[in-house]
Amino acid sequence: MTSLSAFLLSVALSAILISDFEIQLTTADKEENQRCNIQYGEDRQITADCSGLNLTSVPTSLPRNITKLDVSRNVIADVVTGTPLRQYDRLKVVDLSSNLLIEIDWRAFPESIKQLDLSHNNLADVCVNKGKFAAA
Repeated sequence: MTSLSAFLLSVALSAILISDFEIQLTTADKEENQRCNIQYGEDRQITADCSGLNLTSVPTSLPRNITKLDVSRNVIADVVTGTPLRQYDRLKVVDLSSNLLIEIDWRAFPESIKQLDLSHNNLADVCVNKGKFAAA
């Protein structure tokens, strides 16, 4: 086998391994999200109940048009820019209570948020944009 053939074989095997890895990640992500209970209510309200599932982050493959997300009673430590929350642009209510939150960034949330529950976490300070979240 020539060195060029060996190189091409190595690249092909690497691509197969990477492809298998991506499939495994996608499968794990879907399995995590399948544990969430999705409820379709009146007035186009869609609730994703992912509470008490021992999640370390917000699920990424929920229906994009959810309006309420309950990820309470999990082990989520931070919600920062780049987390999947912004992809849910119709989200109005988020329950992040009873997690392990130590850091939160208001820019991680979509503009549509009206209610945010951060109770029973380890937050020392929450930096918010004026007008973004108002105390209830």
